[in-house]
Amino acid sequence: MILLLILGLIFTVFSYFFEIAPGIALDVLPDFVGFLLIWHVGNKLEEKTKWFKEASIFAAILAAIHFIGFASSLRGLLPQNTTFADSDILRFILSGVGVVYENGYPIFYALGFVPLIFLCLAFRKIAERDDNRPLSAVCLVFLWIFIILIPVYIAVEFTAFPIEGWWLAVPIVAVFAIVSAIIMKKYKLD
Repeated sequence: MILLLILGLIFTVFSYFFEIAPGIALDVLPDFVGFLLIWHVGNKLEEKTKWFKEASIFAAILAAIHFIGFASSLRGLLPQNTTFADSDILRFILSGVGVVYENGYPIFYALGFVPLIFLCLAFRKIAERDDNRPLSAVCLVFLWIFIILIPVYIAVEFTAFPIEGWWLAVPIVAVFAIVSAIIMKKYKLD
């Protein structure tokens, strides 16, 4: 479970694009895979606390949204200049979805912190049951960081801020992944 959660976090914050055709780049670390992994972990641990279930539900919703966006990014691979009208209709639909997804991507990316908020609540609840105040405090700090990061990320992405929002997210999520692994190992959440 620890490895799956860490991989899920990596897939949700990192992107690496590989050009598969002229003008068509494929994200080899697609967000929807990361959210599916987080969904799986939350689903497996939901009996520990309700917050894991909440994380898995929101991760599943985000996986669906990001899968649609991922599929729309591949619309250029559909056959062109054919008499097959269905590919034109599909291209039109994927183009419309692509425009909405690409313009709203900063919001969808920022909403990706919501499952992490639920994970913080889950880890905090488990630490409180063990009366582990320092670990509970660390979870509370991450909880507030993610809550604050959502509007900050959106503001950074929609303004002429000199850095991109993911520069803020990656180091925070990387440290959270390490803390999550420590908590999961300590409380045998696997």
